[in-house]
Amino acid sequence: MNRPKDIMEFLFLLFLSNREFDEIRLILEKKYDIVVTEELKTEVEKMCTFSEGAFLAWQERGLEQGLEKGKVETLVNNISSLLESGLISDVQQAFSILHVKKDLQSKVLQHLQLH
Repeated sequence: MNRPKDIMEFLFLLFLSNREFDEIRLILEKKYDIVVTEELKTEVEKMCTFSEGAFLAWQERGLEQGLEKGKVETLVNNISSLLESGLISDVQQAFSILHVKKDLQSKVLQHLQLH
């Protein structure tokens, strides 16, 4: 591993690839001349498990952010429609009618100011 690219590929293999352990072991042995002993096998399995856990955590975080963004966009559209229709006179009324939680109110206000 003389080049930074080699090191990045190696780290990707250990931490980010979705390969099974046996496939990783073969690559380590053939491409990197690393003999996977029982002790090393345990360490590699830990790394693979860590990377899978990290991937799932980031995936879940992304889904949560996407859901929140969708909620904010929906609220912005609904509040804009209520204001345009003349059924309400201000955003605070809309928050009350739509039961908008406090943590989302500032985000909705930011989006409304951009429109």
